[in-house]
Amino acid sequence: MIVFMVSLLFLGLWSLLSPKPTLQAQETQPINCRYGANNLTAMSSNQWIPTLGAGWWIDFSWEPQGLAVPSASEHYPQIRLRQNRVGDTFLPTYVVTPALDFSEDGLGTAVINNPGHIWIVGNEPDVDNLAQDSMMPQMYAQAYYDIYHYIKGLDATAQIANGGLSMITPGRLQYLDIVWDTYQTLYGQPMPVDVWNMHLYILSEIRPWDGGYSDGKIALGTDPAIAIKAPYAGQPPATECAKADVYCRAEHDDIDIFMQQVQYMRQWMKNHGQQNKPLILSEFSQLYPFVDYDDPINPTECFLMDEFGQCFTAARVTQYMQNALNYLSTATDPALGYPQDSNRLVQQWNWFSMVTFPGSTGSSSNLLKQNYTDFVYGDPDALTQMGNAYRNYIAAQPTSVNLVANSAPHVAGHLVYPATTADATISVNFSNTGTTSITDPFEVTFYADAAMTDEIGTAVVDPEVQGAINGCSWGRKSDAASVVWTDLAVGTYTYWVKIDSNNDIDDETNENDNIATGQVTIFRLGNRLPIISFTK
Repeated sequence: MIVFMVSLLFLGLWSLLSPKPTLQAQETQPINCRYGANNLTAMSSNQWIPTLGAGWWIDFSWEPQGLAVPSASEHYPQIRLRQNRVGDTFLPTYVVTPALDFSEDGLGTAVINNPGHIWIVGNEPDVDNLAQDSMMPQMYAQAYYDIYHYIKGLDATAQIANGGLSMITPGRLQYLDIVWDTYQTLYGQPMPVDVWNMHLYILSEIRPWDGGYSDGKIALGTDPAIAIKAPYAGQPPATECAKADVYCRAEHDDIDIFMQQVQYMRQWMKNHGQQNKPLILSEFSQLYPFVDYDDPINPTECFLMDEFGQCFTAARVTQYMQNALNYLSTATDPALGYPQDSNRLVQQWNWFSMVTFPGSTGSSSNLLKQNYTDFVYGDPDALTQMGNAYRNYIAAQPTSVNLVANSAPHVAGHLVYPATTADATISVNFSNTGTTSITDPFEVTFYADAAMTDEIGTAVVDPEVQGAINGCSWGRKSDAASVVWTDLAVGTYTYWVKIDSNNDIDDETNENDNIATGQVTIFRLGNRLPIISFTK
């Protein structure tokens, strides 16, 4: 979220942080992991996320803040960065939060405690202000390298996402090019990104009359000549807004520009060999506030109007939301989309935000009313017009579950004299590529034969104990199960494993991807062990 104005009402802030009603039964609905919501940590609104049916959320922190959210909704941790500077001079150093250490609040501790998570490295590093991460693209490439390798060194199953740029314009794509090229130059290899991430706002970047920042600001380290211009005041808005290199405030909710930005990002990914990666949209909404109006439904005046004298009313924001969701939920392209997700252009999207401060950036898009703390958690009456629209849209979408056996690793062991047999722990990594979390227990059975009649052992996966099996987990080793294979003599053995072997999970979209095979090799003590390669 680009902060282009701040109008915090301190009395409102205190009321928002006041004690909350006693927790009672929530009115929730099945969650859908394609749909998410941003939560500002100061607002303590994250526990309302299941009320929307949203399956993922971000709170701009590396660990969930505020009150607990049911595990069926997944938190995507975000690591915050900032380049050091003196005035307008950027220094060749940066700071990272949390610190790369194993302190109680360190990143190392968080990574070890959250295996297999998606970690977002930075937040709008292209934007020059205090609320965003403000980094030159060359420095971001270095910071990304440091953090990527730190996390992967602790958890090879972790997934790393880039920090979403504020929008996808020629200037922002130049920023991304510089990051990509710098990484290649410094480290001799392409930038390794598991999940690509973007934000999507429609904001002018430069004032053409004086070269200063417009609402969206020029991307740091990029050529101002390619920045999207604000319209000239006094010129016919219809003429100005029709220009390809101009974004009017009236176009803040232009669905054609929205679609264009998504396609620009996917085209950039394809051009850089990244088409076969997921793309998440971790922020989108309307940012211009709707305050100081004379009528909430049909205003003739308000604090901020577009070039045609129109305010950013709840009805206008809701229509934009519905237009954007209609596109995101259906947009596919075999030439640009993600093959593992039926060539969809975007895999997951996240609305900004649950609730922010009155009159501040994004407040017109709030999903919760400002007085939401007056309501019992989960009460739909606490939702705004946008919140109800989002909730109803999500509820109307079909959901699915699909367990996939990703890999069964090769295991090596050895005899300990005078024993003639040994035991080995065998395992399988699996994920849920459906769109809703699995919360019911199921069995995972290992077999010693391809016909799967000679059972080695069965493990029970209980989401009540280990957490929900979250959906939208393309390419992730999100969960695992294991058993012990006993009394193995020297030799190599193949095992087969079936996820949901008792068919406890109904209506999987594909029952043919639940099986994996692995091997066990038992050596005599003193034999040289091979290097074991784990496959995805």
